[in-house]
Amino acid sequence: MVETNVLHRVWRARFYVLLSASFTLAGCASIPSSVGPEEHFLKAHYILAHEDGFALSTEKELLRHKKLSAKEARDDIRKRIIAGIDTYALGRWLDHGEKKEGEQAMGEPLQLMVYAHGGLNGYGNDFDRMRTLLAAPADCKPGHAPLRLFASAECANARTRYYPIFVNWNSEVWDSIRDDLFFIRFGKRVDETTWPMVITAPFVAAGRLAEGIFSAMNGFAVNVKTFGQSEPGAFDWFEGGTTLLPRALTTPVVKAFGTSAWEIMNRRAGVLTARRLDSKREGVVWSLLNELDGRIEVINDRAYWKIASRPGAKVPVEITLVGHSMGAIVLNRALVASRGLPTARAIKRVVYLAAAASIKDTEAVRLIDQANQGPRFWSFTLSRRDEARERSFFGLAPRGTLLVWVDDFFEPVVEPAGKRSGAARSQEEFAGSWPEGPANCEWDGKVEARPRSHSALNKPEFLEAALRHVDSSLFAASDDEPKTIVHCTQ
Repeated sequence: MVETNVLHRVWRARFYVLLSASFTLAGCASIPSSVGPEEHFLKAHYILAHEDGFALSTEKELLRHKKLSAKEARDDIRKRIIAGIDTYALGRWLDHGEKKEGEQAMGEPLQLMVYAHGGLNGYGNDFDRMRTLLAAPADCKPGHAPLRLFASAECANARTRYYPIFVNWNSEVWDSIRDDLFFIRFGKRVDETTWPMVITAPFVAAGRLAEGIFSAMNGFAVNVKTFGQSEPGAFDWFEGGTTLLPRALTTPVVKAFGTSAWEIMNRRAGVLTARRLDSKREGVVWSLLNELDGRIEVINDRAYWKIASRPGAKVPVEITLVGHSMGAIVLNRALVASRGLPTARAIKRVVYLAAAASIKDTEAVRLIDQANQGPRFWSFTLSRRDEARERSFFGLAPRGTLLVWVDDFFEPVVEPAGKRSGAARSQEEFAGSWPEGPANCEWDGKVEARPRSHSALNKPEFLEAALRHVDSSLFAASDDEPKTIVHCTQ
């Protein structure tokens, strides 16, 4: 009995050593960032998600953030995010205090935005994005022209009237591979009772790699197909010939460990909207939806925002959802979760940027919302040529964007509707699907100022260009509109 206990402690010690090492190997992306005193205004604009979907505190304690229960998460959202929206609304509708009980403010609606980023983003990327897009207090100094794209709780001097809430979740690639190999088994994270499963990691890795090797011929075939879709020129033929062998060797590796990362990223996107994760926690996006719902009231089929400090006075409100890549999966889950809530009536626009959700999943969500007179949908893609020509790892890996890789390597496509909805080559699958379908928008591949890679659609200039197509009336007057062209079809 004593020997068994000693052995148990030894294996537990090994497990925790391995756990510590894995954090080191995964890099800083697995450690959530924090904001300094000069960036305190950012705290009103984001929810911070653990890899298992529940909320983390925005306050860092040494190298960790406190894991929040469902109640703590909702309290935190009220204190930071909901209070920030109230502050912004009061700044724009100064006559609230003069409204009588039950009287609604008129004029331009409060424009809330929920932004969900895609895969291959660590926490550090999340915070850099907020710093780039949000108006800082310094932007509101006299004489400052609007530089940032979005308004913040402390400065409304922005290029648009959107007030964003960012869903910050960890979709960093190496961290995701680590979870797949070591720590996620049967949909759950290993703990003190299931830690022996960690020793299966070599077999998981070997299985992934064997699958990649035995599907090498399929990989070769899709490489040829993608090359043909790239409209190759003379240089492309030369490059394709000289890199044929390296691509043949790297494709099984991309297939093996790309699938590993994709499945974990998919899991992380899915659990964000879970209504129940364990006895104490829930998905942080579900917490956010419920707190927004507590402040939204529908009157005569129009949504209004209720401000706590002005009982009875209400402001018209509209919500825009924006998702890049795997962020579309988060949005689709959020749309389904919000059905039946007053919040759903406030959602007016859904903007997909190279959506990584499948056609069938996205179509199902759209049809549900169409039946409920829901929001207008927009889907933006790269040009077909740029989508097929994207290069990674110095051109030695298979060509194509992440969406091309998902369809060709990571997730078997056994029907047309199983393809990625945000891939330009899949857009024809939408044609005629329903009478009032989404606006499918593809960047002109011949214009110099255009996004040329999957990640470029996440850049401020192209995000701005897409949002101008969605509703230019929400932008401040400007002479330097993006020099880019998008062709949209219904």
